[in-house]
Amino acid sequence: MSQGTKLDENLISHSLQILEDEYKNNSDFNESFDDEPIQIGRLEFEKSRTLYWLDSEAYAEAKYEWQNQLLLDKHNDVLKLLKANKDITSFKELVNSIKRKKIVPFVGAGLSQPMNIPLWKDALNKIYARIQLDDNSILKMIKSDQFLEAAQKLTDHDSVMSNNLRFNS
Repeated sequence: MSQGTKLDENLISHSLQILEDEYKNNSDFNESFDDEPIQIGRLEFEKSRTLYWLDSEAYAEAKYEWQNQLLLDKHNDVLKLLKANKDITSFKELVNSIKRKKIVPFVGAGLSQPMNIPLWKDALNKIYARIQLDDNSILKMIKSDQFLEAAQKLTDHDSVMSNNLRFNS
């Protein structure tokens, strides 16, 4: 065997291993695609493996369609959840705020405190003081760490003040 032939065999072997690894990396798709084997006489072949090796473009297209269907299913699940909880309007407002780059994430655990952004409790107490409410239920929510509920009540009372409040540190 010549050295060139041996190099060719090594190259082919390495290429086949790369392709096999790529196939194995799609195990979720392969499992969902392999609903029943392909039978030729007494031989059985996995549908995904057969398509992968014989028609890689058709395999890629089938995988793409499967991925899109997964995303569509997740999207529909989220819509059902939003509808069930009557949160579609809030979700649309959140999406629009993100599009307008008017959203500030609250990561939690004091991550934003070094940047002089107050913690939830401090921020809500400042908003409460600026709005000048006599609603003790909001203070009780803040004291019992029901921050989202307190923020919603403050916004319901004065959305302009709540939405436009700026903190000067």
